[in-house]
Amino acid sequence: MSSLEEQISEVIAAYSSQGNHRTGTDVDHSSAEWLAATASELGCATEIVEFGFNRLVVDDATLTVGELSIDGVPLFDSEIPDDPVISGKLGVLGSDAEIAIHMSRPTAQPDVLAARREDRHRAIVLVTDERMPSGGVAAVNGDAYAAPFGPPVLQVSSDHWATLQECMRSGTAARLSIRMSRLPGTASNVEVRLPGLNPSLSPVVVMTPRSGWWRCASERGGGLVCWLQTLGDLLHTPVTRSFVFTANSGHELGHLGLDHFIECNPGLAQEAFAWIHLGANFAARGSDVRVQCSDDAMVGLLNDAMAVEGARPVTRTTPGERPRGEASNVFDMGGRYVSIIGGNPLFHHPADVFPDAVDVARTAQWTRVFVRTARALGGYGDTRHAKGLGS
Repeated sequence: MSSLEEQISEVIAAYSSQGNHRTGTDVDHSSAEWLAATASELGCATEIVEFGFNRLVVDDATLTVGELSIDGVPLFDSEIPDDPVISGKLGVLGSDAEIAIHMSRPTAQPDVLAARREDRHRAIVLVTDERMPSGGVAAVNGDAYAAPFGPPVLQVSSDHWATLQECMRSGTAARLSIRMSRLPGTASNVEVRLPGLNPSLSPVVVMTPRSGWWRCASERGGGLVCWLQTLGDLLHTPVTRSFVFTANSGHELGHLGLDHFIECNPGLAQEAFAWIHLGANFAARGSDVRVQCSDDAMVGLLNDAMAVEGARPVTRTTPGERPRGEASNVFDMGGRYVSIIGGNPLFHHPADVFPDAVDVARTAQWTRVFVRTARALGGYGDTRHAKGLGS
């Protein structure tokens, strides 16, 4: 194992061991302090920037069918019901059943979104895809956290899928109980600013999310280690442009932390020379790595770095096509970016823990790619004038 691989293992192991990284929790707060301290040990000034939000507190989230009681996780951007207990017959999504049961992947699915907007059911139960490990809920992000909609949605593991199928066929009655409230809370971003040799030039922003469902070792770990490695490299590399590093909470709640960062830095989305988005899952075993670039100049720059390191993505998002993850925020505001994300067979699942879920060697390879990319964007060796990037 190389020195870089050892450092990657150490960082992701520490992050994974901290616990469930949901926004605004005690683990989220302590994880911010850990990341800030780790960055400070590299020799830079680090700031923890707090922001307020309405934290969702869940007191009860269960589905009861006969003698069977199933605990679950509410969908965090569904509305809080006026009546916390909903009773009715079970049935498939789109039927006339009061409570719809549907097996789903841990991403927003068009059929589920349509059913929520139509308000056809009094409640919806999403069962984690049975191809994922049993005994855990692979939760869907609350992308509309700030503007919740639709009936209450409960997410449950696949353990009782066969029983629920039989209940749907027979039209069995069930009871859904969701008791939750919104209370004032805080979360935080970790930020570092590195001055370049020419501070009059527009800066480069390096961002990665640091919150998520459960321990999310391979989902978030790759971005965090690449963020730290890029920071450490640039501390000892003379680059022309300044850099702004931000590691944001609030990812799973509609990118709340990134929204706060942008609000605190008005105009930066468009004025930054470029954004580097270190997104989800490229550290995962079995990941289908995807790269995303805003324009052909960024494609060329990233291609050069990948060629040196022998890295090849499985797929690409075409320039001009709206990217995934936090790069979409930059796209929507007309900014330039280079981004990496990936697939993950344990996406949003409690089994995403170190070491089993992480491909350390591939994480090291892509980390080297993005360190090279950051150097090029920063103007190391005058590459800021190459590939049509301008000044």
